[in-house]
Amino acid sequence: GLALSSSLQARGGAGATILRVEEVADDGFGVQDDEGESHWLPAPASTAALLREGDLLLGTLQPSARGTALHGLVVALPADAESLIG
Repeated sequence: GLALSSSLQARGGAGATILRVEEVADDGFGVQDDEGESHWLPAPASTAALLREGDLLLGTLQPSARGTALHGLVVALPADAESLIG
């Protein structure tokens, strides 16, 4: 099976993780990874407006010039989808 991990140091930013949206603001959004660590992701207001607290994101976190950023393909799911994931 595939282990989902988000430790940026240990994995060099590689590997997908499940992120829970904790906060949404005009300049970005906060997420908590599957290890309980929180991250602030700067984003345009138009992107942040699409998210709601509790939504789930499946994606890869990587260090960036602006802090931490999602990299590559990102799948967004409503909070209700958590029961389907397990």
